[in-house]
Amino acid sequence: MKGFKAMKITKFLSAAIIAIGLAASPASAATIAEQVAGAFSGNNADAFQQLIASNPGQEGALAVAILGGVKDNLESNSSLAAAAMGQLGSLFSADLPLETAQQMAAALREVVNAVKSANAQGTGSQSDNGSIIAAALTYASQPSIVAADAGLYADVLADASEFTGDDEVQKQLNFARQMGLRPNNNQQPTVIQTPD
Repeated sequence: MKGFKAMKITKFLSAAIIAIGLAASPASAATIAEQVAGAFSGNNADAFQQLIASNPGQEGALAVAILGGVKDNLESNSSLAAAAMGQLGSLFSADLPLETAQQMAAALREVVNAVKSANAQGTGSQSDNGSIIAAALTYASQPSIVAADAGLYADVLADASEFTGDDEVQKQLNFARQMGLRPNNNQQPTVIQTPD
């Protein structure tokens, strides 16, 4: 009888531990996308840093969702888009699985193309567009992103020349010229290979 009660208690405790673990686990990609959309619709720039801090290990989902929001808000709320873009540094500087780095690089490329288009059409704030391009230049130079898309940095650098009136972009361009137009880090690309 004691063995039976002990087994019931053990099963109960195991179920409770699993339930607690699931409740405490980081949000899924769908939930992250919903939270990011809520931050943009609520015009809450502080929410992005809170989302990043509360979802460790979700760099790819966070970056892709936030970059999508940046792209979607370029015309309607360029200052929020620039603020969100400026908070992504910790996501891009992490050691990332190759697939995640590739997704982030593709999303970053989409943002750069959207900013170029907005700038050509005269939509959004020139200053905000310049801030977004400056951040994109920094993120494209991170080792995991360079390993995932070696041409992205050069492409962003070429696109950044359209924003030479922006002080931050000009600093990035000057630094790149001093470094011989290479990514601004001295690390080897760090991409985590996952087994197939």
